[in-house]
Amino acid sequence: MKAVGFTEFGGPEVLQVLELPLPEAGPGEVRIKVRAATVNAVDALQRSGSARSPDARPPFVPGMEAAGVVDQISAGTDTDRSLGDHVMAIVLADGSRGTYAEQVVLPAESVVRTPTVRAMCRRRRCR
Repeated sequence: MKAVGFTEFGGPEVLQVLELPLPEAGPGEVRIKVRAATVNAVDALQRSGSARSPDARPPFVPGMEAAGVVDQISAGTDTDRSLGDHVMAIVLADGSRGTYAEQVVLPAESVVRTPTVRAMCRRRRCR
């Protein structure tokens, strides 16, 4: 799996495309295929080394929010999400498994369905 991340702290120049193992959902987790990820100030703090978890080890993959599609649900996970659902998610900002990746594994409770365009239009009376 490809991800954008870094192995040493620094400025934007330390970001690189990394080849990482495909993450597998464990108990209580889902994996999403990332279609979009946010870029925010916390990502820059992680990259500089100012905001890092003492337990996190390189390579680091930043990114806290993502939108995508559920492509794996661990057996026995209690969730109302299904394979193929369009979702958005938030990741704890420890830098070890961020959303600048093709896939990301998260606790099921960190993932919610995104509203459809049709549902949004019903609320706004789009034409």
